[in-house]
Amino acid sequence: MRIAVLGAGLSAGAHLTAIQAIGATVTSVATRSEERFGRVRELFPDARRLWPPELALDERPDLVLILTPPDTHLELVTAAAERGLDVLVEKPLEITADRARRLVEIAEAAGIGLAVCFQHRAKEAGRALHQLTSDGTLGELVGGTLSVNWWRPQSYYDEAGRGTLARDGGGVLITRPSTRWTCWSGRSARRGGWWR
Repeated sequence: MRIAVLGAGLSAGAHLTAIQAIGATVTSVATRSEERFGRVRELFPDARRLWPPELALDERPDLVLILTPPDTHLELVTAAAERGLDVLVEKPLEITADRARRLVEIAEAAGIGLAVCFQHRAKEAGRALHQLTSDGTLGELVGGTLSVNWWRPQSYYDEAGRGTLARDGGGVLITRPSTRWTCWSGRSARRGGWWR
């Protein structure tokens, strides 16, 4: 499988490791950063750095990973859809519900595969938690709270636009704990709670 990776920031590392583990190949990376591209080349020495991202799409990969800031997802999925390319998008899907709906509609109209990365759902702890909440083992859901104790270096928050409404759709609550919440409740981040 030939994969184009759009964006090579913080979330790229886990994706690249997974790509390598399944024996797939990163053929191109769309990033402005030579440093970030260097980290990709450590795992995929034959990958090429292309900019703008549409150049990576023009290479006709089997799959496109969109790991760029959320405010770019609609335009990049649109460009992939125009080329008939399947896409995996890093969360959150977009910065507003309207833009997210348009993104999904474009993918559906083009008949491409579209997935959003919620990797913690697939982990053993996430599956176990979902099972406990969905089969009634914990009782009836009546309220809730969620604590996500993930640490990020200051450089994560210093990145231009990080956590802003314009780029990320809001603060870190929209980008960080959403995968944990969906494991817990099996639904959107608006659901979940206390058990009776």
